[in-house]
Amino acid sequence: MRPMNPEWLRFAGVGLFNTAAGYVLYLLLLRFLSYAESYALTYAAGIFISYGLNSRFVFRRSLKLGKALRFPVVYGVQYVLSASALWVAVELLAVDPRIAALLAVALTVPVVFLLSRRVIRGGTDALDRGSARAGSL
Repeated sequence: MRPMNPEWLRFAGVGLFNTAAGYVLYLLLLRFLSYAESYALTYAAGIFISYGLNSRFVFRRSLKLGKALRFPVVYGVQYVLSASALWVAVELLAVDPRIAALLAVALTVPVVFLLSRRVIRGGTDALDRGSARAGSL
């Protein structure tokens, strides 16, 4: 996963777009719903928007129901990892919580990229190359 990898750059762009769109949706929902309801709906919508954008734009794959149903697991893993990193940073390393949250998210972005790619593509590049080599022997 090179930083200048076109897939990685598209992933970062989609992530920024999805975050901004989610925030706008959250603000709109706040007009009608509580903050907790607005956040929950926005988070859920963000997962499925992310699946659609990552499938079509980042990894250039067609949308599939089975993959869409597995995709929320990526964000479950991301939440557990980022919450754990946040706790370690704040409680053990005495990092300011405002900074720690940014660090926790930044640390999980590569994991989310790799898991998203695996769910959407159905495997990893290394595994695909290895099986291709084994089949050509």
